[in-house]
Amino acid sequence: MVSVRSYSARLPQQGRMEHIFMTGSPQFDTLDAQTREAVEFIVISCLDVCYAQTDWYRNLGAKEAEYLRIILLTAVTDYVEYTRTHALDKTHHEHISADNLFNLAPLETTFEITLENVIDAIRIVVDIIEDHIELFAPAGQEAAYVRAAMYFSREAAFSAARIYGRVAATRSIWDTRDEAFIIESLLNQDYSPSLQSRIANFKWQPAERFFGVVGNFDTSNSLHSSFIQADFRNAILKLGGQACITSHDSYTILLVGMGEESSRQPFLEVMAELFEKIPAVCYGPVRSRLEGASASLRAAVNGFTARFAYPDHPNPMRAEDLLAERALFGDVDAQDELYDKVYAPMKKEEHKTQILSTLKNYLFTGFSLEKTARALNVHPNTIRYRLKKSVQLTGWDATDSHEAYVLLTAIKIGLHKDALALMHQ
Repeated sequence: MVSVRSYSARLPQQGRMEHIFMTGSPQFDTLDAQTREAVEFIVISCLDVCYAQTDWYRNLGAKEAEYLRIILLTAVTDYVEYTRTHALDKTHHEHISADNLFNLAPLETTFEITLENVIDAIRIVVDIIEDHIELFAPAGQEAAYVRAAMYFSREAAFSAARIYGRVAATRSIWDTRDEAFIIESLLNQDYSPSLQSRIANFKWQPAERFFGVVGNFDTSNSLHSSFIQADFRNAILKLGGQACITSHDSYTILLVGMGEESSRQPFLEVMAELFEKIPAVCYGPVRSRLEGASASLRAAVNGFTARFAYPDHPNPMRAEDLLAERALFGDVDAQDELYDKVYAPMKKEEHKTQILSTLKNYLFTGFSLEKTARALNVHPNTIRYRLKKSVQLTGWDATDSHEAYVLLTAIKIGLHKDALALMHQ
């Protein structure tokens, strides 16, 4: 057995000899030491041939070359696992999936390493395996292991072709850098001409209606994550909308342009099955024009990050249901909405309904009907009646624990803003 430490491989671009110590799939780590050494020998030999015989490998950057090493290491490891079970079974015709080959390399790898490059490398690997089949095949079974290598490589190539085809479809007319710029600009409320020019590709109307969606997609495998994003795009396209998607920190953000639809409900219904695959999702309110798109995105992002303060939140979440939590963590939009849409209407109608004073006493005295009734010198049934009327006025129910928290937060914000206004006067 040749030791991996006794030979080297040429790195592209630099053209120098360097020792390579492989990292790869978890399956590689489960192989015995002798088999791991054989796998490494095959891969490094393949890279040496690629360097000597192909221009594309020599033109790869160091990062892309490392990804190719990982892909090949995973492929040879999968071949070893396959032969242990199926090498001697001539009737076995299992479809080989190449998904595993790309699990440890980001989706962007497919920009620099083409399908033709991958197939070229697989062909070289098969040739080297055939020349060194004794590294894997027991004595007398060499022909079966060569035949398994041919079958495995063909199936892996077909599967890789399907993956590259799907990746090409997910890119379509969208450019990931433009999408990232659009989302970032809207989150920062930057409506510069640069934003306008990039948005033109989406053919959104001037009064387009939008809503934002934020979720913690599984980004441990960027190929899988991209396919989930593609499923979202296709679901939205079927309803006449378009989606702008980008990854941001540890989560993914979607801006949905709704086309002719006036409600987000049809979009949420077709995306419901996809939401089930994602641990946490928050969607913002429907708003018009770019300013509205910005507001909906900010609401979705802030709601998503504030969800930890609402342990029993539903999934998917509405950003409107997390107004109090968002306001608590400094979301000015949420604070303004609680004041304008919850506190202000109660204040305006106070002289007619006494709903604000009733809710204030009820919420500040521990949700006690009797204490509230005594404080206001009315019957407890009057308090019950006013609590029911408050739902119609504010949209929030004080007898529900979470909605009561929203009302309490709105009243505190209102009292604080009113006090500041008086001080400034």
